Amino acid sequence: MTLVRAAVLLLLAAPVPCLRLVGDAVALGRRGALTALGAAALGPAAAVAEARLEDTLQMRTSSSGLQWTDLKAGQGGEVQKGDRIWVEYMMTRRGGAKIYSTKQAQQPFSWVLGDGSVIDGLELMVSGSGDIPPLRPGGARRAIVPQVLGYGKEKGFFSSGAPTEIRNLQPVPPPYVWTDGNGDKVDAYLRFKNMYLNENRLDQPDLILDVILRAPPANAAELLESAPPPTVSTSPFGLVEP
Repeated sequence: MTLVRAAVLLLLAAPVPCLRLVGDAVALGRRGALTALGAAALGPAAAVAEARLEDTLQMRTSSSGLQWTDLKAGQGGEVQKGDRIWVEYMMTRRGGAKIYSTKQAQQPFSWVLGDGSVIDGLELMVSGSGDIPPLRPGGARRAIVPQVLGYGKEKGFFSSGAPTEIRNLQPVPPPYVWTDGNGDKVDAYLRFKNMYLNENRLDQPDLILDVILRAPPANAAELLESAPPPTVSTSPFGLVEP
């Protein structure tokens, strides 16, 4: 029996499904055990674990092209345009490595819904649209965000014959350094920038976002005042170093 299979069987014995952000991963009870295990313990096998988890989730495809699924139902009223939104999110390259977790960095992300400052994929995840219901406070949702709903205006190099035009939208991870399962240091901003703010890439890989909608924290004003300015790309040529 492989390490992956043995560990998954052990975690599947958990009696109650649950959801929590745990450092390197979102643990999704029975279905999400593989994600938490992959990020926290397997190191190089994390991408394989994530791919298998993706296969187990029943993703829906909206008319916008966003693939999504609810991980936990929220409660309370629906958010409205003009509301200040607070979320925890984990950002992962589809079929690849984790990039950043606000929970791990202890830095929730906030914006005003509908102000045009974030990528369409995140806006749709929270506000909903047409065939996507709005996310309610406490709810958690996963989405696979294609390039056109993310940081690129076109579908990619092969659709137009030229590299995509980059949109400087949020969320962009700050220069936060974390340690992966192999003990290697990862700069979240540099990893993100190389994938999603680099005009020299032929195509941007799909982005996986796991989002939990939070109620406004009691110290919201303090957090906003102390938050660092949004990180944006300053180089028109993207990231040079790997």
